[in-house]
Amino acid sequence: MRGWSGQPVRRGRMLEENQASRAAMGGKMENASGRDYVLGVDFGTDSVRAVVVDAADGGFAGSGVSAYRRWAAGAWCDPSSNCFRQHPLDYIEGLEDAGRQALAQAGAGVASRIRAISVDTRARPPA
Repeated sequence: MRGWSGQPVRRGRMLEENQASRAAMGGKMENASGRDYVLGVDFGTDSVRAVVVDAADGGFAGSGVSAYRRWAAGAWCDPSSNCFRQHPLDYIEGLEDAGRQALAQAGAGVASRIRAISVDTRARPPA
């Protein structure tokens, strides 16, 4: 298994067991009732990534990726002056899209069992 960066991720026994049972069920949670989940969101340079994990054991439930529409179109960017910016709506629309994808992949009932949202972004002040 690889993380967002493409580097191998160390897996614990509980995570491996969760993934094995998930594979046996065809990749969908059979019943979300009684389980708690966490939605993790990472805002990157050109996209938003979201992941849903089981809060008890970190087991993967679903993920989604949404490219920033305006960024992909070259809006708000001027490479000749080394100026690259994202439009605020790209963040909102990307969050909505990636979050919906992750929750849809996680299966029915998971959205109502989200107990926390974790957000990560990398930013630096303008030069």
